[in-house]
Amino acid sequence: MDPLAAAIEPLIPGLRRYARSWLRDRVMADDVVQDCLERAVGRWRQRRGAEVRPWVYAILHNLLVDHQRQHSRRGTAVP
Repeated sequence: MDPLAAAIEPLIPGLRRYARSWLRDRVMADDVVQDCLERAVGRWRQRRGAEVRPWVYAILHNLLVDHQRQHSRRGTAVP
């Protein structure tokens, strides 16, 4: 198994739980986790240190904060 996949794959269930608890929307949480994983894979060489877990969770947290800001700016949709 690729070292990148071996480092990130065990983190996915925890990332999903964290995103779901933050957003309270399963579909949106899965989308944000997907964005997080794409950033982690794309910037794998930019990480500092050997600890992968805090780095990936920081990416996810920042994405969640950005998502919350965008959502608050847009307001609620009226059908």
